[in-house]
Amino acid sequence: MIVTTGAVAVSCLSAEASKQSAQASQHQAEITERGQFDDRFNHAVQQLGNRDSIDIRQGGILALESLLQDSPGHHPTILKLLASFVREHAPISECASGKAVPNDIQAALGVIGHHNIHPDTKASEYSVNLRYTCLSGVDLEGMDFVRAYLAGADLSGSDLTGADLTGAYLLSSNLTRVNAIQANFTCATLPNADLGESFLAATRFVGADLIYAKLAGAQLGGADLTDAVLDNAVIDPKQLDNPRIIETPPRPYCLSEGQYPGLTRG
Repeated sequence: MIVTTGAVAVSCLSAEASKQSAQASQHQAEITERGQFDDRFNHAVQQLGNRDSIDIRQGGILALESLLQDSPGHHPTILKLLASFVREHAPISECASGKAVPNDIQAALGVIGHHNIHPDTKASEYSVNLRYTCLSGVDLEGMDFVRAYLAGADLSGSDLTGADLTGAYLLSSNLTRVNAIQANFTCATLPNADLGESFLAATRFVGADLIYAKLAGAQLGGADLTDAVLDNAVIDPKQLDNPRIIETPPRPYCLSEGQYPGLTRG
């Protein structure tokens, strides 16, 4: 069989044309996908900013959660937006009113707590910024707030059963009367936090910083305080049910001192 040079050239040109066509189609599909994301995202943001209806804001939160699942590449942006929403609509000053946390705040926390992104263990950053927020009485049962920045937050009376707050920053936070049975505070930073009258049975505080923390009246039966730092903590040994308490800094399960210099992420 004899194949002419012209035929070979035509074949090559045809293959190249097909390749370019496929690339163009893919590029167009990406543009369409980005456009669809932008439309959905902008609509969700508009709903989130509605000042008249909690239901509309909740709809925006659900729309953002759907985008999280459909567009993993935009995960950090969406979580940052939701955290900003919580800080704006549930500032610490709201706790003075004694009102229950609104449903839209609970919904936003639910999305964050089910889709949290863990920073690299060697990085000096936090996952989500919820500092100085009024989260009193919220339901965070079983949720993931690993490395969350919660300094000065009011979580009093909240349900933290089985929640994961490994490496969370809770300086001077209000955790009075929380139900944190089987919660995980491994390597959490809790200096001057108030955990008075809380239910902390079988809770993990391995390597946690509890300097000047207040645990008066807390139920600590079965709590694991291995390698926790308890200098000047307010705690009655009678509250404990044979836990292992050894102060051996640097804490073996935590980042080295200086790797949590401050918030580097929104």
